Amino acid sequence: NNGGNVAEGLEAILYVPKIVTETVATSPPNRARKTIGVGEEVKLSVVPAVTTSAGDITWELDGSGILDKNSGVTNKFTAPARNATTTITASFSSGASCSTVFQTIEPSDIVFENNMTANYSGFAPPQFDFYAVCYWANVYFLPDTVNFGRMKVCESYAQTQTLPGYFQACPPKPHSSWENAPLDVVGSVVVPGRGTKAEWNPGDQIQGTSDYIHVVPISDGYAWWDIPWLFKVGNGAYKQIRIVRQDYRLIGDMTNATLRVTKGASGAEISTGETTLRFITP
Repeated sequence: NNGGNVAEGLEAILYVPKIVTETVATSPPNRARKTIGVGEEVKLSVVPAVTTSAGDITWELDGSGILDKNSGVTNKFTAPARNATTTITASFSSGASCSTVFQTIEPSDIVFENNMTANYSGFAPPQFDFYAVCYWANVYFLPDTVNFGRMKVCESYAQTQTLPGYFQACPPKPHSSWENAPLDVVGSVVVPGRGTKAEWNPGDQIQGTSDYIHVVPISDGYAWWDIPWLFKVGNGAYKQIRIVRQDYRLIGDMTNATLRVTKGASGAEISTGETTLRFITP
């Protein structure tokens, strides 16, 4: 085609690069989500691969969090320890670029659920000279739209509080802090409606007891702890999720009585003459 257009009959293909994201955690199932939990890890890759012909790729982060590296076709983003909006940009030496935005969120609530498959125990008169219950609860962290498996949590100190009655004479000891020994949530499973399940087998141990009935006669009483639950990521600072109440209620007299212990939405009780506890949902 002398003097003609040398491009005539040729077809041009325009490749528009983008960042594809995939959470390391496989639960919840939407691994392409851009809302992630504190400390969550996300794999990043630039596609299509032919975009590397546009030149070397460099990565930039605007906001909080950590990128594994500064260059390459793939990368990994680790979410910060607090609520944040983070923009990640992949730039090419040719001048082209593409971006993605993540919203990091903190845990908003805690769910306690009776673990009825774990070992539990209950004691009551007349077989024993006291009342006591001991059970375990599964613990979950909301919301259920992200995974909180990479955070650590603990309970802080809580003073015992009482109403007039039995527990003023024999109050439970104050709740001790375990801020120096936090637990990793791990959390490979996010349960709809409940959140990231802490992988603590068999869960959070919850127990309560009366004094010996020949020492302090049974009467109505109520005591409780308002326990601060805290979270952190890595070696960072703690922040409170919420206050969780664990309470102790004794109802009755020396003839017939019930000891009830609850924590969040979990609970158990035992009454005079019973040889095992009963689970309840407060």
